[in-house]
Amino acid sequence: MIRISIAQQDGKLAIPPAGFAYVRGLASALNGYGLSPWVGRDADFSRNARAYSEGIRHCHIRLMDIDAPWRNDTVQYHRTSDNFLIYVRHWMHSDFYQALAIISPDAHMSVDRLLPMLCDYTERHFSVLSEHQLRSLSHVTGM
Repeated sequence: MIRISIAQQDGKLAIPPAGFAYVRGLASALNGYGLSPWVGRDADFSRNARAYSEGIRHCHIRLMDIDAPWRNDTVQYHRTSDNFLIYVRHWMHSDFYQALAIISPDAHMSVDRLLPMLCDYTERHFSVLSEHQLRSLSHVTGM
């Protein structure tokens, strides 16, 4: 089962409670429970070697307070927006992920500037965790 924790720095969550619905939607999709109408195309950062090697990915999201949800018949690949949920898959323990950030608005323009910081965080605070430490984090599993 895929488990997604939420990044924290200095005791503060990287994603506010209002954004947890997107993390649950991603967890549901990754666990094979179906696609949330708020979660769209999922992609890596293949054009950024460091982010790619760290396993950092993004999925497009629609903002619940602003946008209408995607229609159920819209294929995931065609679900695009300018809002991203950024997350990472652990390099060794592949059932463990961590949500790093929500970037909105202007995610396409902003992400390249933010990736170095997200890579640094991942290297120092997530990639180094053992399976025991990963299991001890609070997780979202979807549904």
